[in-house]
This record gives sequence, structure tokens and C-alpha cells, in this order.
Amino acid sequence: MPPAFTRYIGIDYSGAQTPEASLNGLRVYCADGAAAAQEVVPPPSPRKCWVAV
Repeated sequence: MPPAFTRYIGIDYSGAQTPEASLNGLRVYCADGAAAAQEVVPPPSPRKCWVAV
């Protein structure tokens, strides 16, 4: 059976009090097809970390 999607996104927000809370340790990963997941860096900002918008 083929995969259900061509791209998968994973978010690790362990340690955050809520899913909307900003967290310096927040990590986002993306896997395309059969390739291994790669970390996605946050967009440029003064905070240098992912933040909920």
C-alpha cells in the first residue's frame, strides 16, 4: 500500500505548557516521500525560535 501522503510534518513541543506557547526548544521536521526527516529551521526573527502566530 502506498503512503497516504507525499510529505509529513512532525512538531516536537515537549516541555511547552500549551501547544500555542513559544519555546526555545521547539523543533519542526519534514519528511518528503521515502527520504529521512530533516529539521526545518524557523524563519528569521529576533527571537531565533519558532513562535505560535
